[in-house]
Amino acid sequence: MPHEEWGEGAVVEEMTSVLEGGTCLVRVMFADGRQRTFHNDLESDLCCYFFGVRKQWRGAAGALLEPEAPRGRAPRRRLP
Repeated sequence: MPHEEWGEGAVVEEMTSVLEGGTCLVRVMFADGRQRTFHNDLESDLCCYFFGVRKQWRGAAGALLEPEAPRGRAPRRRLP
């Protein structure tokens, strides 16, 4: 990982567009005490791919897990 000095991190906020293929922003708190925000757009300088950030799946006991298979789309909700 290019930024090993950050340490491991945990997602503290995720903002996802309701439009298919839309923007997704993820805020991560790293072991160094700093929060950093990443974007899923490969054309953005803030794209997590360019920072070497990779998702690790952990179970309740902290053991690494294999990623789950993709699920179907979430049901649409209507605004009141």
